[in-house]
Amino acid sequence: MAAEIERFLPAWVRDLTRETIVAATPTEAVAHYGRLVRAGLQYFIAFVYGNDLETIRLLAEQVIPEVRRLTTDAVAS
Repeated sequence: MAAEIERFLPAWVRDLTRETIVAATPTEAVAHYGRLVRAGLQYFIAFVYGNDLETIRLLAEQVIPEVRRLTTDAVAS
């Protein structure tokens, strides 16, 4: 993941997002957002820098549906 961050994000963007950036596989991203859901967060904003269509596809197909399910489960319990 570090190579992708270096390749896609200019240094000034990396500096601004150093504490909040999530660069992970879909499974790791779901686990990360799952911890935030369990802590009570309900909304997230995903920012994809540049024209990284693969990341957008993975978010849409694998991450968002799972995080939505986790959010629904957290609200129901």
